[in-house]
Amino acid sequence: MKNLLLKSKTLLNVLFILMVTLTGSVTLLTACSEDDDTTQNLSNTWMKSASDEVELEIGVRTPVNLLFKDAVAEKLEYTCTSSDAAVATAALSKGNKTVTIEGLAEGTADIKIAYASSALDNLTATITVTVSKPSGDYEAEYADNGRWMKAAVEKAEVNIDEETPVALTFSDDEMKALEYECKSFDEAVAIATGFSMDADNNKIVNVKGVKVGTTKVKIQYWKPLEGGGRRIIRCLSDTIEVSVKDRLAGATMTLAKEEMKLKPSEEMQIPMIFGTEETIIASDYICTPSDEAIATAEVKEVEGKLFLAVKAKVDGETTIKVEYNRNGRKNAALSGDIKIKVVNGLTRVLTIGNSFSQDTVEQYLYELAEAAGQDLVIGSMVIGGCDLDKHWTNMQNDNADYFYRKIDRRVDNGEKKETKDYKLSQALVDEKWDYISLQQVSGKSGLYETYTNLPNLIAGVKKVRPDANIVLHQTWAYASNSTHSDFKNYNQNQNAMYTAIVETVNKAKSDNLEITMIVPSGTAIQNGRTSYLGDTFNRPDGTMYYHLETTYGRYTAACTWFGALLGDVRHNTYQPETVNDNQAKIARQSAYAAIQEPDKVTDMSRYDPPISFESPVYVDFGSGKSSSPWNNVTISAATVPVTLVDANGNNTGLKLTVSNDFENYEGHGGKNEATIEEIVFPTAVWNDGLLVKEENAKGTVTISHLDPAASYNFMIQVARYNSNNMEARKSLISLNGGDVRTVQQAVSTTAPNRPTVDNTTTFIGITPTEEGLVVIEIGAGGTLFEGRINSLVITPILND
Repeated sequence: MKNLLLKSKTLLNVLFILMVTLTGSVTLLTACSEDDDTTQNLSNTWMKSASDEVELEIGVRTPVNLLFKDAVAEKLEYTCTSSDAAVATAALSKGNKTVTIEGLAEGTADIKIAYASSALDNLTATITVTVSKPSGDYEAEYADNGRWMKAAVEKAEVNIDEETPVALTFSDDEMKALEYECKSFDEAVAIATGFSMDADNNKIVNVKGVKVGTTKVKIQYWKPLEGGGRRIIRCLSDTIEVSVKDRLAGATMTLAKEEMKLKPSEEMQIPMIFGTEETIIASDYICTPSDEAIATAEVKEVEGKLFLAVKAKVDGETTIKVEYNRNGRKNAALSGDIKIKVVNGLTRVLTIGNSFSQDTVEQYLYELAEAAGQDLVIGSMVIGGCDLDKHWTNMQNDNADYFYRKIDRRVDNGEKKETKDYKLSQALVDEKWDYISLQQVSGKSGLYETYTNLPNLIAGVKKVRPDANIVLHQTWAYASNSTHSDFKNYNQNQNAMYTAIVETVNKAKSDNLEITMIVPSGTAIQNGRTSYLGDTFNRPDGTMYYHLETTYGRYTAACTWFGALLGDVRHNTYQPETVNDNQAKIARQSAYAAIQEPDKVTDMSRYDPPISFESPVYVDFGSGKSSSPWNNVTISAATVPVTLVDANGNNTGLKLTVSNDFENYEGHGGKNEATIEEIVFPTAVWNDGLLVKEENAKGTVTISHLDPAASYNFMIQVARYNSNNMEARKSLISLNGGDVRTVQQAVSTTAPNRPTVDNTTTFIGITPTEEGLVVIEIGAGGTLFEGRINSLVITPILND
């Protein structure tokens, strides 16, 4: 049987050969890339087919030679397409020497071979293929006996870079044993990688996706022909329509961190966050550091999740490229990079707390470390008013209830970075923390029975960060005049609250051996209160006075943390612009003393600066509260000095204490303010005060931190409303043990119905003791033995 008829243009072929032969030398053309902004000139070369027409029968393949003018044309890339792939297909041989054409069905199709980058006529050839049905029944040998091979499915889906097995079925084992071939109609879309046997001894054909699209894969048996050649047998041939999809289309990967600091020899796992549920495995990634001497990395799977495992080596910086590269196919959306800084002497601290931890570490601690040449990373997990029980609940339920604030100036360019809706589980793995701090909410800090969940929290932290040092933060007592509802837990007494906090935190440490350190912020603040700054370390918060004052208050706490973590703070050069030299010295010394003796108060008055002020100081005694510019003093100030402000609201540094001989005196009417010697006394000032009773009873009011070289006027007012008994209502007053003055207390209910100059006495030009003290003594006079003081005005005598 005639299997093939080639109609060749012999003369043209001869001319082609002569042209190539007569060309004494081949002109090499320089191929330039588009990046070179040049155009390749291929007009002087050509590619031709040895035959323009081919006739063949169904099931027969034939090669057709390609002819080239020169090496330039031969080495170009060509494409080969069929106008009707159902009739005939073709494929180029490696090296472009031949094109192999296969007949599939009766009909005509054009096979076009063309230069891949440009449809140049001189580099394009077309072969017209006519396919006919062969004479005779070429598959009867098999078909008549009902013998066949079929694919189990007509259509198959496969993913890019993945193989999908398609089962083959056979009429009998003899047909299974035959040698089959498989081929893809478009190997740019999918390829048939060959045959194999599955676990059940079924024969399968493996199809692998290359790019998104559709093509067909043909499985066929070729019967050898007498005299050479072979023919496809149709009943042992089948075609599968293959659809290639990209299962990672739209998938993304983000590294949980863009930059990371590590110490030399440290290792850290950085979570890889995927925007897909498709399976991606560790071996899909290649990690390449810009400087592998600094750090290296690899992608690892831990409990079903992928992490970038970074290993630091020596000081320096490197960028690690984390590249998705499956079977050589890259995906930018699934790739990323991370900057690694390896720093010797790095310290990382995480606080898990509330606004009190925010007060201590978020403002000035990093700057103190920076001034000392220390590299510090600070993380702060904050929920306002959060106690230990709530922290434990959040850890158990993985609640995203926190504000996470992080300070790492080399990474964030000096800015504190805040992330809302954060979880403890996220914060614990964000850095390889050296210290992790826990604390109770301030109102419960001195109540040990509220610490029951502290061991659970410690265990939860240690599970994630077994090498971290557990720190317990000792918070501070409220200001003496605080109206916070939790102050009642300590009988509204600052000393009682401070003592309870110290004892409770110490007991918590002794009962939990995993705690390696206490940061004694409470003791540092209490130390500072013994200085000229007095009980001013809290900001008002209305009238609750429990958060730290934002300048020297917070600075004192930051100095304490520095001292606990990094060393002696006394000579640190950093102080905020809002804190003057005297305040900064008190803050640093208070912190240092707290680190040295965390369980007791150290007197800081020896660091007090000389006191000078120019405006009057107004003091209102008694339980009633007066507005600015009056300082309010009650008997609760018996053990804690009140630091006085002047008429302009400026801190004078003066301290006032009262003896415990007094009791509060509340007024019984009188609603008119009084003006005496041009000083306005509101009703709330003169209508109540402090009172001593019984014959010979005396109470003292002590003013300290006055300038021994200066002189002052002291105007003292006593008043008892609703009394016409002038002789019975008198106070005995003396200053620094000098002459005793008798001052009328009674304020008549008749006109003028308010205190007058008779209810005041002014001591002119008083010089304090060498210790800067003025002691006012109040005794009972008259027949009722009641001594009172309602208000005090201190006026410095200024020298011109």
